[in-house]
Amino acid sequence: MGYEVEHTGQRGDRGVDLKAVRQEPIGSQTLIVQCKYQESVSADVIIQTLGMVSAANANQGLVITTGSFTADAIRFSEENPTIETIDGRKLAELVGQYVS
Repeated sequence: MGYEVEHTGQRGDRGVDLKAVRQEPIGSQTLIVQCKYQESVSADVIIQTLGMVSAANANQGLVITTGSFTADAIRFSEENPTIETIDGRKLAELVGQYVS
């Protein structure tokens, strides 16, 4: 997808697993990514990611899960366009599209 990705996940990472940067014609775009391997992701995770986007001075946050998001998590992300969510179904679509 054109991003240079750095794995940042480790003890004390406060939820940030990846930092992705894509060079644009003018400037760059930085994403903070949090990955969750769980059945359901709550709004707390989305809120935490929004805070990390601000702290890292990034353009956008992305929360990816192999499962789904609670209704509160979906509502919060819809109210905060700085955060994008990708559930297990969408993740499978993206893998099919970008990974050969």
